[in-house]
Amino acid sequence: MTVVPSLTHAFEIRAAIAPSLHIGHGDGERTEFTPITGGTVHGPRLNGTVLAGGGDWSSTRGSPRPARTSAPRPSSARTPSGTGGSRERPSWASPGRRTGTS
Repeated sequence: MTVVPSLTHAFEIRAAIAPSLHIGHGDGERTEFTPITGGTVHGPRLNGTVLAGGGDWSSTRGSPRPARTSAPRPSSARTPSGTGGSRERPSWASPGRRTGTS
């Protein structure tokens, strides 16, 4: 019997961010930090507020367009009942460009 995995929408995060801060250069690498200043979590399985203090550390390699970006992002949220939690999300790699809106 073949089990077909499926995805179920749990929540959507809308994070507010501050302008990215250039941290430095390495050998063929650019490092930046984009602070998270707040936001909301909304969905059928979780609702809450994104807490300020986390952010997106990115190391970009390649020129002129990024060939690879990795970004572990600590995140914290608080539910309406006042409980909260945080976790360090694993790194991810994205071939090509990464874009977003603020």
